[in-house]
Amino acid sequence: MVIALQRALVRPVALLRLTADRSSYREYMRLRESPDPGAVGREVELRVGGLAGRPVWVREGTGDADRLWDVFIESPHLPPARIQRRGLPLVWDVGARTGIATAEMALRWPEARVVAVVADPADAALARRNVEPWDDRAEVVGAPLTPESLNALDGAPAYVWIDAGGAARELLTRDTGWAGGLGAIKVRVAGDYTAEQCAADLERLGFKAKRAADTVLGTR
Repeated sequence: MVIALQRALVRPVALLRLTADRSSYREYMRLRESPDPGAVGREVELRVGGLAGRPVWVREGTGDADRLWDVFIESPHLPPARIQRRGLPLVWDVGARTGIATAEMALRWPEARVVAVVADPADAALARRNVEPWDDRAEVVGAPLTPESLNALDGAPAYVWIDAGGAARELLTRDTGWAGGLGAIKVRVAGDYTAEQCAADLERLGFKAKRAADTVLGTR
């Protein structure tokens, strides 16, 4: 991550996606390099180039600032362009945490309704604040990351992004009715749930699976 950040310093396009003004850039660098240990949890506003200059809020002394890099520079949550061209009227962001990826998808796909599923109540509150500019079609659902929670959601999503840590295995192997009409899914694997295991689970659900780094894409 440090090497990638150093490279970004000489990549103006990357920086413009990450922060929209000098003060946001300075705050972002401070949060990454020397957060205030006495202010853990304090919310800091950053204006993000990848959100057309709109603000998001991240918490001091947490991994929230890292998620900005993850979403706007690495962008693992995005499906291939061919999937996007199909049209994405309903998208789920499962394990959305602070809602930053949810906001990015809502801006990127103006035709989409984006539903974020967030397990932690504090994360859910922050996610609602971060997606507020799109609250006419972006919703944050506070719920455990379980098959029961997904089966309780309305509608059949066109695309699902799962960044649920250790919960991903259960979502793909138990009570998977929610995935019945799904056209595309992308899963970030973590812990002892390997990309190979995830790909096998997606194939059992009828997807064609493709592995890349720590994500697995499933398409039908």
